Amino acid sequence: MSTFSDQMAAVSLGLLTQFGEAVTFTRTTEGAYNPATAATGSSSDSTFTGFSVPIDYDNNELDGSLIQQGDVRLFVNATSTPPDVGDQVALDSVNYRVLSVRKYAINSDNVLYELQVRI
Repeated sequence: MSTFSDQMAAVSLGLLTQFGEAVTFTRTTEGAYNPATAATGSSSDSTFTGFSVPIDYDNNELDGSLIQQGDVRLFVNATSTPPDVGDQVALDSVNYRVLSVRKYAINSDNVLYELQVRI
């Protein structure tokens, strides 16, 4: 990372740590399909954590299809494992599913993610 992006990553992590809350992501990876047995292996879960700030969407942003009532915009620090569509995230003891991921990067270094999550 460059010095500037290192500083921005440190600032965003510092702000999210101070004002945000810890969240845990769970990613389920399906088992491999074995054509010889016509069976799929067992799936496995992996978890990773980050700090986030949840922000509700404004009423004028709700369109009823892409953004629905109850969806949450979640800003997350650059975690060791980037969040992906389909991941589950526990927020205030409620499990949400990640619908979209937008990354903010400086010099190709991820600094922050903006997620759309839904129950």
